[in-house]
Amino acid sequence: MAKKKKSVKKTQQRKQIKEKKRKEKRKKLALSAQAKPAASVEEMVDYALALLEEGQVSRGNQILEQLKENFADHSSVCFGLGVSAVHSRRFDEAVQWFERAVDISPDFVEAHYNLAAAYKEQLRIPEMIRAFRNVVKIGDPKNPSVQMAGDFLRNMDESFRKEEGTGLDGFLAGHRHFEQGIHHMDNGNWEDAIAGFEKALEYNPNNPQSYGNIGICQANLGRRQLALDALDEALKLDPKYEPALVNRRFIESLKEGECLRRDVKSVEYYKEYPMQNRSYIKEWAESHGIPESEKE
Repeated sequence: MAKKKKSVKKTQQRKQIKEKKRKEKRKKLALSAQAKPAASVEEMVDYALALLEEGQVSRGNQILEQLKENFADHSSVCFGLGVSAVHSRRFDEAVQWFERAVDISPDFVEAHYNLAAAYKEQLRIPEMIRAFRNVVKIGDPKNPSVQMAGDFLRNMDESFRKEEGTGLDGFLAGHRHFEQGIHHMDNGNWEDAIAGFEKALEYNPNNPQSYGNIGICQANLGRRQLALDALDEALKLDPKYEPALVNRRFIESLKEGECLRRDVKSVEYYKEYPMQNRSYIKEWAESHGIPESEKE
């Protein structure tokens, strides 16, 4: 019991020392900010971010907005505005500021790291991977942000190999072909779109969306059975993949050689629906005026 009390006491002492250092840093930043001729832009941004951290959001944002008026092309100001946007969960805005910061200062490690974290919130996985890789590439291996980025990438690679059947490099290559397929699909180039999705599946064989999109393309070419086969492959991988469930009902009603006569858009299903607690089937039915009793 005596050892436990000692441990608690030491923990409290460490907290007190840490808080004291934080107060000293804030005091130093405040003094620097008040001495306007001597305060650098970086010091002003640090002071504003310290205020945000302490919950003085209005004051911190006020300083950042003042800095933006005169130093909008300063990477530290862009970084600070990005952090402010993250505090308010305005991730689209945060990404814009962090991207601007790294464009201005390509070796700005913390901006790359925060950009990756913002991409993660948006579920922009390929961009997130590349941003974390930039952190590892340009940063000091002893930097905690660099170490965390490296650990995250290693864990993600292991998870992808286990769950998706490919590592990060395979995922990125597959995603490039998938995006090419989407481009061709949006332009009605069905054969080229199929080729893109099939190439994506070579790298990422466990992707229901590639099979689902192949099904749509085949149906637009009048290949009913090939379309159904592709949708069935999608549903084998994910029995709850709603776009395939919806599209299969329509394609089943076609005759072989009859083309799909409805506008079917590809959607970023996993980004836009399950992760946001939305139902593709429900929203599709509502947009087409289908009563609740007929949705199944």
